[in-house]
Amino acid sequence: MEKLSAVAASANVACKLSGYLTFDAAEMTAERLRPYFDVLIGTFGPSRMLFGSDWPVDVLGGGYAKAVAVADGLLAGVGEEERARVWSGTALERYPAAAARLETSETDRSNSTKN
Repeated sequence: MEKLSAVAASANVACKLSGYLTFDAAEMTAERLRPYFDVLIGTFGPSRMLFGSDWPVDVLGGGYAKAVAVADGLLAGVGEEERARVWSGTALERYPAAAARLETSETDRSNSTKN
C-alpha cells in the first residue's frame, strides 16, 4: 500500500480500470475485484481513474459487455458524477488529442443533420 500511495502522489499518474477479465482462469466478477477496486478508488479517486476495455484481449474473458458489466458493478456505490469521471471524464482529460477529435466528430455530425 505504501508503494501504491507513493505512485499516486504524482499528480500525472492515473489508474486504468482494465485487464481484469483475464487476470486468472476463474470467472471475474465485481465481488472478486471489490477489495482491489476499493483500494484503488480510495488511493487515486475517480478523477484519476478511467475505464479501459482491454480489447481484444478481453474477448478471452467474456468480451466487452462483460468488461462493462463488471466495471458497472464496481462503480455501483459511486456517485453519478464520479461514475462519469471513470467512464469518460478522466480519459477525456488525460487524452486531449482524442477528446478534440471526438468533439470535432460530434460537431461535424451535428452540422450534417442540420443541412
